[in-house]
Amino acid sequence: MNMNSVRQKRKERYLYDSRGYNSGADNFDNGVSNKFSQRNHHGLWWDYRRAQEFVQLLNAHKITLKNATILDIGCHHGFFTSCLAYIKKSSSGVYGVDFIQDSITIARQFNPGITFVQGDVYDMPYKDGFFNVVLCNYVFNAIPHKDISQIAANISSKVKSGGHIIFFDFYNSPFINFCNRLLYGNIRKTRKLPTFDNTIIKEIFPEYEIVESKKIINIFRLPMLLKFKLPYWLVSFLDVFFPKYYYLGLLRKK
Repeated sequence: MNMNSVRQKRKERYLYDSRGYNSGADNFDNGVSNKFSQRNHHGLWWDYRRAQEFVQLLNAHKITLKNATILDIGCHHGFFTSCLAYIKKSSSGVYGVDFIQDSITIARQFNPGITFVQGDVYDMPYKDGFFNVVLCNYVFNAIPHKDISQIAANISSKVKSGGHIIFFDFYNSPFINFCNRLLYGNIRKTRKLPTFDNTIIKEIFPEYEIVESKKIINIFRLPMLLKFKLPYWLVSFLDVFFPKYYYLGLLRKK
């Protein structure tokens, strides 16, 4: 299975998975199939943990949003877009883009002041150097490996000099890579999704400096939250002791 097929399957899941990414607002099913609903013990933690990390990065480096033009790439239903607008205290100058029209339609319904557009990272409908802050949240997980540098360049071109990218995606963990090879062998190599670390980020975003980066969210979060229903504070605390699954970076354009 090549990455183009993986990308298409991901797109189909975003479109048709009514119990996962597109689950109803009051879907109380706490099973794995519904793990992304905010009514799910995991889904609520998953969204708010990322939002917390994003805001803490902005706060730590005193990045103000009041006069910023902001883009949320892969905005889905606009949860993180609306969080950024709330911090900015204005929906003016806040944009969200997603390649799924249904997601954009829903985002517009409950975030009417934010500008949401259907588009793709291959050809985003914005002028170069237009944004001060870009959130790149879980975007590359369905991008073919051969296109990663191209997509990074597309994203980079939309950021002003001195602007920032908040980047969140899978971490290139040596431990997890070893386990994958042990469990899946060569099959895993053909299906492997893109993963990131500081070295890879510097390669695909050569015009940027890494202001801060960290590895977050331990690999056992799903059984902890879905099966054992551990409290959120304990799951976050255990990040200290277990291998991490995700990479978070704040990048600044030189």
